[in-house]
Amino acid sequence: MKKITSYAILTILPIILTITAIAYKNTKGEFYLANYSDPSYAYLINSLNLAQLKGHGVGHFDHPGTTVQIIGAIVIKISHTVKYVHKDIVRDVFSRPEFYIEKIHLLFVIMIAIALFILGILSYKKIGNIYGAIFLQLTPFYFYSVYYGLASTIPETFLIFTTLLFIAITICFVNEENLSSKKTLKYTIGFGVICGLGLATKITFFPLLVIPFILIKRISFKVLFLFLTLIFFLIFVYPAISLEHSYQFFNWVKALLINSGKYGEGPNNFIDFSNFFEYIKIIFLYDIFFSFSYLVVVMTFILQFIPRFRSEMRENKYYKLLIAICIAMTVHIFIVVKQFSIIYMLPADMLSILCLYTAGSIITILLPNFRERRKLIYLYIILIPFSLLQLKTIRKNIDDFEWWRHAGQEAIDYLEKNYKNSVVIVTAGSSNKEFALYCGIAEAGSQTKKYYFILRNIYPDYFYYNKWTKKFDDSFVDMNYIKTTLMNSKKFIFQCDNKEVFDNFMVSIKEIINKQNATYKNVFLNYRGEAIYEITLEPS
Repeated sequence: MKKITSYAILTILPIILTITAIAYKNTKGEFYLANYSDPSYAYLINSLNLAQLKGHGVGHFDHPGTTVQIIGAIVIKISHTVKYVHKDIVRDVFSRPEFYIEKIHLLFVIMIAIALFILGILSYKKIGNIYGAIFLQLTPFYFYSVYYGLASTIPETFLIFTTLLFIAITICFVNEENLSSKKTLKYTIGFGVICGLGLATKITFFPLLVIPFILIKRISFKVLFLFLTLIFFLIFVYPAISLEHSYQFFNWVKALLINSGKYGEGPNNFIDFSNFFEYIKIIFLYDIFFSFSYLVVVMTFILQFIPRFRSEMRENKYYKLLIAICIAMTVHIFIVVKQFSIIYMLPADMLSILCLYTAGSIITILLPNFRERRKLIYLYIILIPFSLLQLKTIRKNIDDFEWWRHAGQEAIDYLEKNYKNSVVIVTAGSSNKEFALYCGIAEAGSQTKKYYFILRNIYPDYFYYNKWTKKFDDSFVDMNYIKTTLMNSKKFIFQCDNKEVFDNFMVSIKEIINKQNATYKNVFLNYRGEAIYEITLEPS
């Protein structure tokens, strides 16, 4: 009876996480609003490639993110088989992309909830403490990177699932009694599978490999772990990445390692020290809970240099885990600083609860007076203050999502009401389903040309203006066709996210239409800066 009650208790946080994730997604709105389409639509379109089972492969493999694409392909295939509007799967996805993205997102949320429940159950079985198990289940509840992932369909979303499984197997391994060679082999295989899965999802998972490498004792098993990680990485990327793509991917990873700047596009100087300390500051000020956890693990690590603690600490079963977490977090900080984005912190963020549990387990042994009060330490010192702080963060995130959603929806509603049958030209930053599809198709690899042709048939009155090159994208749409369509329409719409983009666009238009004069008026502007212009062509 006690076990059943404990298991029931361990379902509470997974249920809360599921409700929170769905609420976040609903608050955020459609993925084509504002800038949310990147990279969700790229993953949708590449999942569509795989769902057709014709060897199309993928064109977007930077993360590499193949696990997201494979799962997306399964969801698309099953959803289209069960219920479709268009018999052709490509046209059906293009006609209702949000239907498919929402199904993929829901599956990810369910998988994450299951992984969180598994973490709770395995932790409870191994440590025999319901409070400790609940504490470990708090792993995904304190970070912006996690909440952003929960509201998205990006590699970070699936990385939450993978990291939860990783923490679960780590807790089991550290608390395993009578660790025989047979048991060590099983854990080594388990670590290899999960780490291969994590790396195939996103290479920012890499620092976590330090943890099993340090925990596993024998050299032969360490080597086997690295070998299995590589093998399972290749297995998980194989359905999506060809040999040609793998060459491009490894060159890209090489650039990330050698060069500075985002995506490895900077100079060959490894790290740009001009921004180094600024990024460090952002990480530690933005992720307060991570900062607190990192400080605790470092201070606990230092305790071993105090003679009275040295022997007892180094004999503690959590000692190696403490060292491994400290190294993994430190390495991860440097990786994120090198290619900075706060959401890249997700794997390290999710180690925070584990590191607090590890440090707490060691400290309560070193300081016996705290041993009986460990439950109170978890409850009062950690849970309540940071949970209250997190409620404020959650509220702010919801407000931000609502702000962006309302702004984007205003633009879409205005176009639908006033310019439903007009020619529309969109650019990056626009809240627009057609633009989101266009961007996703740009990453479709071998199917890009075919998909553009289908998209043009479905949405013939939409064109894309590249605000960075300051040109129309005429790769698969003849420039004469664009020119003829615009001149015949006499009046068309331009949607963008700032005035400078519009000014550049008007220069391009006047060059394209030659003897025509173009006048305009700003008919819509929201508080995000997204604008809609009505442009009229008149004879010279």
